[in-house]
Formats: sequence, C-alpha cells, structure tokens
Amino acid sequence: MPSSKLEITSRQDRGSTACRKLRTQGLVPAVIYGHQQQALPVSISEHDLGLLLAHGARLLDISLDSKPEKVLVKDVQYDHLGAHIVHVDLIRVSLDEKIRLAIPIKLRGAMDAASHGGVVVQLLAEVEVECLAGNIPEDLQVQIGRLKLGDSIRVKDLSLPAGATMLSDPEALVVTVRAVEVEELVAPVEAEAAVAEPEVISRPVEEESKDKDKDKDRDKDKGKDKGKEQED
Repeated sequence: MPSSKLEITSRQDRGSTACRKLRTQGLVPAVIYGHQQQALPVSISEHDLGLLLAHGARLLDISLDSKPEKVLVKDVQYDHLGAHIVHVDLIRVSLDEKIRLAIPIKLRGAMDAASHGGVVVQLLAEVEVECLAGNIPEDLQVQIGRLKLGDSIRVKDLSLPAGATMLSDPEALVVTVRAVEVEELVAPVEAEAAVAEPEVISRPVEEESKDKDKDKDRDKDKGKDKGKEQED
C-alpha cells in the first residue's frame, strides 16, 4: 500500500473546548505516538483525511515543522451518526519495521447460488497480520466464483504478501457455502362448507284457513261439553 501525503499542524490548546473549536473550523484533533517520543497533539483537515480514508489509506507521509515522518492510522473515532471524524490516533513508523494491524477481507467474484442450491456466508471480516510498514496490504481478496455447496475457505487458505505473517487462527472459517433453508409454506385449505339453510315449506292459504276453522269448531264443542257437565 503506497503512502499518502497529508499536511498536519501542531496545536497547543488542549481539552474538550479547544477540540470543539477545531471541529467548527473543519479540523480534526489528533495525537501522534510512537518511537519512544512524547505524544504530540496535532490537527488535520477533516476533508483531506476523510478522502484518504475513503480510499483505504493507512500509511501517511506527513510534514511537521519541516520534518518529514511516516505515520500509521491507528484509530479513527466518528460522531454518533458516523458522519464526521472527531479524533484520530497516529503511530510513527519506519518502512523497515514490522507492525501488527487488522487487514479487511474482501470477497471477489460471484457464485451461482441458484444452480448449487447454496448461499455464500462470510464469517470473518478481517484478520490480524504482521508485516513491514512499507508493505501493508490494502485488503485480502478471496475469490468465491468457483465455490460449491459445502465448500469453505479458512484463514490458512488466504494469500499474504511476501514478508507478511498471519496472526489470526489459521483454522478459523472465513467463507462457507451453506444450503438454503427453504420452508415449505403450505397454504391452509379452508373447506367452503356450504351451510344449507332449512327449506321453509309454506302451505296454501286455503288449507291454513280450513285448519283454523276446524280448531274453532273443536273449541266450541269443548265448551258445550263443559256446559252439560255443569248442568248434570
């Protein structure tokens, strides 16, 4: 990974108030450590630093008090929205010294998951590597185009640049191809039960009137019988 140039200015004022003032001016408070030297507070243009970080820059060429130095971006802090850089830690390095740092893993290619009945799952996003400061890989690329169902790639399968040493667990899974879990969704078949309404059979009006007349005659006969019993 080539180094990127960045202008840095030393700062005297410290504390939260001074840092907030810097941020209102488009500057980021930072501190440079390392090489058994005293920690040095500096300020950096947020715009310039943001562009370099967006392009994956890790190693920076800085000039401070007319003295060129190489520093490594050690830690970057963002605000709660992740929109603005609020602080940066930088470490002094030499190109011929070995350093330890995390290197991101990037997947390349595409597997036809439909034809293999599987899906690619990335289980590890980065690994820890020891390498020369002047030979830091931007990322470790993993080709997945030829993977099939059940295939896996482990840390030990990753390719490192010359002189680099893997520090992460070599048996740790980086990528695996798993079967797609398909849940058969059976739509409930609701039987359309036809509710048969009882058929109402209406009798002709004439028959109903005849029945009413018969009932009246029976009532009259009963009345007569009761009268006779009373006379007796």
